[in-house]
Amino acid sequence: MRLLQPDQRIPSNLKPREWWREKSADLYFFGSVVLRTAFDDKFHDNGVIHRHLAEFLDTGKRPSRKKLVVMFRGSYKTTWLLAFCVWMFVWSIVKLSPVSIVYNTATRANAENFSDDFRHIIRNCAFLRWIFPEIPADPDTSFRKFTTWKIEHKSAKFHVASLDTKQVSRHYTVIINDDLVNDDNAFSEVERETVKRKFKFQKSILTRYKKKSIGLEIDTGTPYHPLDLMAELINSRGRYDKFIVPYAIPELPGQEVDLFLQKGIITFPEMFCWDDFREIYEDQGTSIFATQYELRIIDEGDRLCKPAWIRKWRFPPDNYQRLLMVDPGGGEKDRHDPWGFLVCDVSSTGQIFIHYAKKLWFTPRLGLEHAYSIYQEYKPDEVFFDKERLSTTAGDLIESRLPLFNFSVWDHKNKPAEKRIYRLKQYYETGKILHPPDSKELDDELLNYPSKSDHLLVCLAAVLDVMNPPKTKISRPEDENVAPGFEEELQKLSSYYGEKRENDDLFF
Repeated sequence: MRLLQPDQRIPSNLKPREWWREKSADLYFFGSVVLRTAFDDKFHDNGVIHRHLAEFLDTGKRPSRKKLVVMFRGSYKTTWLLAFCVWMFVWSIVKLSPVSIVYNTATRANAENFSDDFRHIIRNCAFLRWIFPEIPADPDTSFRKFTTWKIEHKSAKFHVASLDTKQVSRHYTVIINDDLVNDDNAFSEVERETVKRKFKFQKSILTRYKKKSIGLEIDTGTPYHPLDLMAELINSRGRYDKFIVPYAIPELPGQEVDLFLQKGIITFPEMFCWDDFREIYEDQGTSIFATQYELRIIDEGDRLCKPAWIRKWRFPPDNYQRLLMVDPGGGEKDRHDPWGFLVCDVSSTGQIFIHYAKKLWFTPRLGLEHAYSIYQEYKPDEVFFDKERLSTTAGDLIESRLPLFNFSVWDHKNKPAEKRIYRLKQYYETGKILHPPDSKELDDELLNYPSKSDHLLVCLAAVLDVMNPPKTKISRPEDENVAPGFEEELQKLSSYYGEKRENDDLFF
């Protein structure tokens, strides 16, 4: 099949027009074959995910009238909403079947961009006009309205709007809410509630007649925050027909997706590979990746810690028990779990001040050497390794290479990690765990739990089992690394020379 560029004439060897019109009744064919001739980039990389999306949007194939589409960032969901709008608009003109569509989005700029693409297709897609001669060649003068905000011809009406648009005296048979949530309105409680309120009020412009199957609502987007509108719709048990596609899905039911072990099936392999998503994960962090690519929305009842509960310490305690906790892992990032290292002080009041929390990939030898370097730097009172994950090889290495590295093991007695970690919730809620000023890795792991990445939380949960807060009246021995002040130095010198004079008197 030969595809046409916008400025090409229609070749004589094409199949008859009626064949193309019949094929264009299928939304996926319409977008992936017809509309791609209007662009150099859009609709050129389509796959199974988009075929399923097209069938989901088509009410002839999927008769539901209230649809929710949530897909990961970069999945071209808005591109296919464009195909859907043009498809409905064109067939309304051809069949003289009235339709009124409004595309509603968060910002004015997004609405204008969508309208620009819509008008570009109508103006420049010569192939579309050849298949459907009912579409005038000069829409700027032939259409009843052909502006940025309103495009109308015969029985078809297409408008764009944003959250700033006053939806007064407007009524439509199809409403599309796309990307109402963005990075400007998702991270403030006030803004989140404003978006939810406008979303509910704007539903009144949709004309619904269930007896005649009139009234189609399509809500699409990607969550940005666990409490935003899209997260609420994903978790809703309403009458939505849902199409939710994360970046990857399990190979078999019940299995897990693992980004670093490359376990699972990427849902858009036409454009992405595992390395693309690993780079996104490393650039944006656990929290953003979990929300926008894994589409993993944590229920508030299951949340281990709320952002407001994370407290940072400014000054460490004077009297403390210092612990180094090590959760051994593997040496290869793409094949093994990381090592977890955590250093904390336990004050006399039972508060936990975290100094160091890192996840790193090491071989057993390098992992133990790194633990020993932390031991030398922070000088903990006690060192604990996870008994189940400390291999015999690692234990032998400590004895042979690091004979002065004394440590103990913590035994969680087969208690599930989930139960051990959830004990931390009451400590965070009451402000008894304090993070260092820079603790992004620990913050992300905490706010996104439950997840597979829990190695720092495993170490922190073990602190609750082994900590022994010091007595209030017992002072801690002076740290040798701390340089004495002038007064302490003077006092030591005075004491030294006083003792020398006394000794001189005794022996001479």
